[in-house]
Amino acid sequence: MAIYGVEGWSLRALAESPLLRRVDTWVMLDRCAGGDLHAYECFFRALVRSPARCYQQYGCPEGHLLHQLFHLADPGSRIRIELIQLDDLDRPNATTPGGWDKYEEAARCFNNHCRERIADVVRPAAGPFPLQGVLNKYLVAGHTRRGQPALAAVTDTRYWVIALFDAAGRLVGDEQHSAPKGFRPRSRFLVDELGFSPGLIRVRPFRWEVALELGLWTSGFAARYVGPFLDHWAGRGAGSGIHPGRAIRRWLAGGRFGLRWEVSPFEYAGDRDGGIEPAEA
Repeated sequence: MAIYGVEGWSLRALAESPLLRRVDTWVMLDRCAGGDLHAYECFFRALVRSPARCYQQYGCPEGHLLHQLFHLADPGSRIRIELIQLDDLDRPNATTPGGWDKYEEAARCFNNHCRERIADVVRPAAGPFPLQGVLNKYLVAGHTRRGQPALAAVTDTRYWVIALFDAAGRLVGDEQHSAPKGFRPRSRFLVDELGFSPGLIRVRPFRWEVALELGLWTSGFAARYVGPFLDHWAGRGAGSGIHPGRAIRRWLAGGRFGLRWEVSPFEYAGDRDGGIEPAEA
């Protein structure tokens, strides 16, 4: 069950609802801005008594919410806490003035309070993300002749640039190759002449100097999804009535990620199977 911004009497109603007796994972996509703190306390105490096994908090809990979450960290609580950091794009809001990681610090406080590890930080933006074989006429994922994971990108009818990754999926270098004039199709040169083998690779987020970018959110998707969510979290929401957390959760649940290749006109949305499809930025 996911919560998109409730407080006061709504939380009181949830605390008394029979639904709590059927919840396995509770997802909170909102902050606690104050309001009826007694209602929050009643809700979290009721959640501890429920069969719930996991509480997921999108965004770093601070202030009132951090205080209320300690009800879930009481010794003997069966609930695990997952603090979900969406991306390094919110890094300015994820650290204290002294440079401490707020997410790790919050998890440490819960674990110390409970005297066991009940809280973890989840960073879906860390990857790795899958890319499978011939993605389209511009991009091919696979391995070089030496067996190194690689992503080949075409800039025109003759010119290939190949991003090279290590075994952990980190970008470590690149190669550039030019096919003989009139050599077609482009992918034949890649396979026949360079020994490139299309296939599945898994890579970490990267920004490449030849204008290739991959991550949980590339620039267009960050503007569409992350920006509104962080604005809402900071209390700067436009009041559209549609909670931006819904789109965030659907994106993560679908194993989605972003890929941008500026030579082609598209920003692409990837999926958990390693495929990509064009999407408006």
